Amino acid sequence: MAPLTTVLALLSLLGGHVAHSDSDFVTVGANHLHFQAGDSSFVPIGLNIAWPDKHSGTSTEDYYEEYFSDLSASGGNVARVWLGPNLVDSFNPLALLRHNYTTVDPAAAGLVDSLVASAEKHSVKLLLTFDSFNGLCPSFASGNCKWGDSVYNSANGGPLNSQVGYLAFWTDATAKKAFKALLKFASDRWGGSSAVFAWELFNEVDLAGYDLPFGFYDWHEEMAGYLRKVDGGRHLITESFGLVAGNKFVDGSDSFDFTSTHNYARTSRGPQSPNVAKSNAGWSKDKTNWYKKPSIVGEFGCDDTVPDADANFRHTLHAGLWSPIFRGGAGTGLSWFWAGEAMDDDFEREWFLAEFRSYSKFVGVVGAELGARPLGDVPFEELSVHVLESSGASEGGEELDAFGIVGEAGAVSLIWLHDAKDTCGSDTPTRSFEGVQIWLKNIPDGDWKVTWFDTETGASTEETVGSVGGLTITAPSFVQDIAIVVSPII
Repeated sequence: MAPLTTVLALLSLLGGHVAHSDSDFVTVGANHLHFQAGDSSFVPIGLNIAWPDKHSGTSTEDYYEEYFSDLSASGGNVARVWLGPNLVDSFNPLALLRHNYTTVDPAAAGLVDSLVASAEKHSVKLLLTFDSFNGLCPSFASGNCKWGDSVYNSANGGPLNSQVGYLAFWTDATAKKAFKALLKFASDRWGGSSAVFAWELFNEVDLAGYDLPFGFYDWHEEMAGYLRKVDGGRHLITESFGLVAGNKFVDGSDSFDFTSTHNYARTSRGPQSPNVAKSNAGWSKDKTNWYKKPSIVGEFGCDDTVPDADANFRHTLHAGLWSPIFRGGAGTGLSWFWAGEAMDDDFEREWFLAEFRSYSKFVGVVGAELGARPLGDVPFEELSVHVLESSGASEGGEELDAFGIVGEAGAVSLIWLHDAKDTCGSDTPTRSFEGVQIWLKNIPDGDWKVTWFDTETGASTEETVGSVGGLTITAPSFVQDIAIVVSPII
């Protein structure tokens, strides 16, 4: 076979994309919480579409073209897509190293070309993930661990000892050289496209590195630094972890531009975990406070709290998608759900896409209140939201989660009220609320425009309210949740 450098050079010549202006690329806003593209806000609205659904009955090219078209038409703008795992005959046709560690598969690269072109066409930005833990953890550890099939395994012609060689991945000079060549190829071939939102080195890297092997942290600094060099700093760089808390040494490093949380409602994580709304929002708040950089929820879902996780998908998607931004998150949570029989049903697919449509309308309301000022230009802090009165819910106990952020000098405030019993695995019926009164403690005195936003329909109503010593407002009747935008009347 041809050496890697020869193959990469040829593929790069065949698949280059037209360069875009700097204003098309995503950057971190001045507030270190939100993103922007040029002088405009960029709020990620999307999901994982990590690999094509093998049951879809369409080609990979048509699958992504249709999905990106539907997502964009529904107000979505981001998809997380894997370029791995790098296994021999990987289940993902987009996996670039699927024969051995020295050869990029031309067919896979061609498929990525087509999906990047589709993303450009439909104004969808891609979070591209180079590899996943699967090929670097021992097969006995989990059904998801495929070291025996790894292109880096010496049994498959790789440079690493076939028994425990996965532990040496982080320090082996040959493996590092090959990974750098992969990074350079991707940057040369797709780095000129503004459809690339960001690069992610690994999916859930801690399940491969266990955060322990010698060289794990040095590897991350070296690869992120190299990627930024060959990419010319055009795109953001991140990393993801299976542990919901992430890793403070990688997440906190200046080499990485934002954090990505993977959050699943597992009973082993304690009684609060099934509340996907609260946990997605809480981790967004914690990580932005800890690291002073944007935070996204890169994966979330309803996992082992119910026998059939998909049965609670509607609850999980809505709550996990909406909650992060109200505690400082950069955008929606990115659902780990995009394929299967439910998505082949036109009714279910329309409901699914309607979630993004409604959220996009909400972002439009926020943008209208900010005018020409991008969201990333507004310093925010947590808003103290107190529920003073709530009636109409049929169940006792804690009724509402209340989250909010307030902009500098009250520039704009975002608030969300959500049924606290609407959790993953809950059999509580959807509940209605009436007469909910809240007090927003740190809203300056003055006159305020309050926009009440129905998160299901995308409809909104407005009222003018004065504040002295905080702002007290009473919500219209709502089901499950309601979003609120408070802006000054000037």
